[in-house]
Amino acid sequence: MSSNAVQTNVEVAREIELEKKMEQIDFSILLPEENVSNILSVNASVVVDKYEALLGELSVSGTACLNIVYLLEDGTVSNHKTCQDFSFKVEDLSFDPTSIIDILPNVIDIDIEKVNGNSFKVKLTIENTISLVRNQEINLLQNEDSDIYVKQSEIKLIKHNKRNCQTFTQNSVFETKLPVSRILNTSSVVSINKADALDGIVVFEGEITTRMLYVSEDDRPLLVSLINKDMFREEVEDDGATRESVVKGFATVLSSDIEENIDSENKTVEVLVPVKICYDLFEMQNATVTADAYSTNSDVELVTEAFVSTEFKGTENFITKIDGNITLDENSIRIDKVLAVDGAYFVAQSQNYDGDLLNIDGTIHLNLIYLNDDEEKIDSAELQIPYSFKEKIGSFERVIASSQIAEIDATVKRGHDVYVDGKILTKVCMYDETETAVITEITKGEELAPRDGAIEIFFAEPGKTFWDIAKELRVDEELLKAQNSNVAEPFENAEKIVFFDGKEISID
Repeated sequence: MSSNAVQTNVEVAREIELEKKMEQIDFSILLPEENVSNILSVNASVVVDKYEALLGELSVSGTACLNIVYLLEDGTVSNHKTCQDFSFKVEDLSFDPTSIIDILPNVIDIDIEKVNGNSFKVKLTIENTISLVRNQEINLLQNEDSDIYVKQSEIKLIKHNKRNCQTFTQNSVFETKLPVSRILNTSSVVSINKADALDGIVVFEGEITTRMLYVSEDDRPLLVSLINKDMFREEVEDDGATRESVVKGFATVLSSDIEENIDSENKTVEVLVPVKICYDLFEMQNATVTADAYSTNSDVELVTEAFVSTEFKGTENFITKIDGNITLDENSIRIDKVLAVDGAYFVAQSQNYDGDLLNIDGTIHLNLIYLNDDEEKIDSAELQIPYSFKEKIGSFERVIASSQIAEIDATVKRGHDVYVDGKILTKVCMYDETETAVITEITKGEELAPRDGAIEIFFAEPGKTFWDIAKELRVDEELLKAQNSNVAEPFENAEKIVFFDGKEISID
């Protein structure tokens, strides 16, 4: 028969990182001019717009953009920007309609296949890091049977409260020394440095780095590259936010919607950078759980449920300096002047987290646009630079890391030797996971046989408690403590525990 017990439900957050998903996006490009001499650079950006999680399946859609910088036969440098939608599906048993999904797309390859003249194809390969968070429902037992003794404990559980997103626009103003003839490319990266929850409000502080490449309006046009850094502080009203809430925030630049406004003198450029901030709110809650149980009158069967909860421990941003010398093929054209660095992206080949040390190895890809004075020829070369990130971040159950290029530049040293320097931004999200088992059901079985005697002596091992002995003897723990008041628990040494089975006798 079942015990007199009531079940209550609590929700506990669990975050899972899935295998990375590779996708290829094919572009067919037709440049507006026909007299194209050379493709100098291709810059790619990818944004996931929305997703739909079903049972065992995830549908993802987004926008991919290419900005192509190219050379015309008359020596003019121009550009062409094109965007197109993409979609893909991922099958995994972890998905269900309650899943909250994080999708981080990262460009890992840009393959240019020139067909003829101003028509060519680009194969863009992206790697998607996918993780999901959802609340799992856990049954907690509240015993109301006086014949059953339960051992309870207090634990902290974390629950996912809500996700919210908001878009804002950051103005980045460039004051140029040389008048602007044509803007070839603008690109931005964003980082959230701090995310806090207050009562009814969530506050974000971060930094946006914007790079602008343009052609000057001189008699002899030059390629000019400029960088701006803009700090931002955004406040989002949220009724679900409290000072006790845990915030996990992430930001994305909506590259397809970046706008540039040039003043009448062509010396001031205002770049409007749209940024989408999404965040998750988590709540800590105390819960009383049943860890053990027994009955003084009957056998009992305990049903136990184990679960894993994930606690987000925060985000840390690391800025790592990169520098080094690159030697080009001796058969390539001599570099007399570096004009610009464009189309840079980072590809991680391996990531290892051992103890408290995070190690990421990868390759920086960039397009070097340069000038050869003898031939008065502009050309470009694709460079690949090995990069390694090593940092002690503390001890956690799991980390998720992503890296992007914040700054990159290059200067020529000698003919074929190029010095490259810059900075890489690595965002590390840290998690702890706790496995817990709780009793969710107690079923009473056969009644126990009457005791043989009035006194029982139990020899307890060191480390045992009165609960352990009471459960073994099937007696009241508090009564056992009272009868052995000279013994402290947990037992440091072997102890002799005595139980007196006192019975009331009625005398008429």
